[in-house]
Amino acid sequence: MNLLRHPLTTSFGITTIILMTFVDLTTSSLRRGLFYHWDGPVYLVIGSICLVILTVWILISLLLIAVRNHPKAQRLVWILLGIVILRELLEAAYIASSHPHATTVHLRYPSEAVNIAFWLFILLICLSLTVPSIREYPVWRQTKNLAIIVLGFVAISGCLMVVQLLEVGWTARNLNAPHVMGTSSLVSTSHHKRVLWLLLDELSYNQVYAHRFPGLQLPEFDRLAAQSTVFTNAIPAGMYTQEVLPSLIVGRQFDDVNYHTAGPLALHPVGMPGWVTFNPRDTVFQDAVDQGYRTGVVGWYNPYCRLVPDQLASCYWNNAGPLSVEGVIHDDEGLLANTRDFLLNFLELRALQLHLPITPKQGRFGSRNVRTHLDSYQILAPQADKVLLDPSLDFVFLHIPVPHPPGIYNRHTNKFSIDGTSYIDNLALTDIYLGHIRQELQANGTWDDTTIVIMGDHSWRTNIEWNMTPIWTPEDQLASDGGKFDPRPGYIVKLAGQTTPARIDAPYQAVRTRALMDNLIQNKITTPEQLAAWVGK
Repeated sequence: MNLLRHPLTTSFGITTIILMTFVDLTTSSLRRGLFYHWDGPVYLVIGSICLVILTVWILISLLLIAVRNHPKAQRLVWILLGIVILRELLEAAYIASSHPHATTVHLRYPSEAVNIAFWLFILLICLSLTVPSIREYPVWRQTKNLAIIVLGFVAISGCLMVVQLLEVGWTARNLNAPHVMGTSSLVSTSHHKRVLWLLLDELSYNQVYAHRFPGLQLPEFDRLAAQSTVFTNAIPAGMYTQEVLPSLIVGRQFDDVNYHTAGPLALHPVGMPGWVTFNPRDTVFQDAVDQGYRTGVVGWYNPYCRLVPDQLASCYWNNAGPLSVEGVIHDDEGLLANTRDFLLNFLELRALQLHLPITPKQGRFGSRNVRTHLDSYQILAPQADKVLLDPSLDFVFLHIPVPHPPGIYNRHTNKFSIDGTSYIDNLALTDIYLGHIRQELQANGTWDDTTIVIMGDHSWRTNIEWNMTPIWTPEDQLASDGGKFDPRPGYIVKLAGQTTPARIDAPYQAVRTRALMDNLIQNKITTPEQLAAWVGK
């Protein structure tokens, strides 16, 4: 019992609660996507997390020891720590009740109900302290003694989490070892036209074609529409990339991923109680290989080279952005820098959630993180060129991180920018990139004979994601008509040889993309009329 009441034990219990959502999601992270999207060294993640925990533990320990012999100061410190603990418990309760299958990327900002409950509880505490009997020493001593015992047991749980974290790090140590592509020596075995699947992350049909922002010029999208079939009512396979892409690749809708280094990816089907195992041989890439295609992938965010290595002749993936669970861990920074960034960002995020008057600088969506998003684009674009210009690759998938926020381009200066640009600016950049692809394919004489499927994995997530963050700009607010969400992603199909425009207005489930690709690679759909008839089935 003395060990449970020791100040170091108490401070570790407080540390565990303060970092509860972070530590808990980290120790179950291989099931909730933390390492799933990490393309850097694993030791950097584990080391940074351990340093964060150690730093907070030492700071709280020093604080409790400093006030141990000063009753009034001790009472003030415990009240302040109690307020902090309450806020984190409310956060954890909100996450547990509202996101049963949530991944870490979802957990940026809690419901306003959490903040309202928090401030009401603080008000209640302040009012209760005006009652003399509550301010009396025996009540204070009994409450504190009970809290110390509870925190001792919490500290034990925290120790178990740290042990599990270290075990996770050990099993994941070779997670990003180079993969040998299983079909790298395969030569295309049939004569067929090339298929290009271009996924432009967060591409909105509403913003590109239906209600384009006044003055925004998208000449390449307009040029494409003049010789393609535009789907005006596509229904996305989900709202988050880590769930949508497996859904598209497999052809079945999932709402969560469950990853562990010791086993394959598991997927949670929508409306089902259990999980199914991801089978690389039951994917659109295997379908293409079976039809004699030679496949190539360049992608953002999802670890395609880990998921389907045996089905690919060429693969490159990148996720230059930070790994985040209410914090930032960058693969190009050291342990100390990542620890500092996390702690500063953690404080800033909580201040933003409580609507305190601060200006974001170091935070999750600060300039450092915009810079890494730009890095992803600038790294992936030339890698995509290599695949496009390789005539031996005739089934190509490109996943490019635009127009996904944050803004990385200024359409007024025609230059890259990390200083407060908007989704509309990113759309202009996306149009330029689309023109670049056309130019590359026309230069080698393959544009007309290539079937191209261009789509967004989901639409622009205005009021369900971005308008709660510091990167939301006045132009975003205006373009979205006050943050209104239109769920329709962009979805455009240019068939080989197509020269006339067409539209499909009927609802179309994007999860049917694998089935569409199967029909395209088997030459069962070669005209806009056949495409419309297939959609209507």
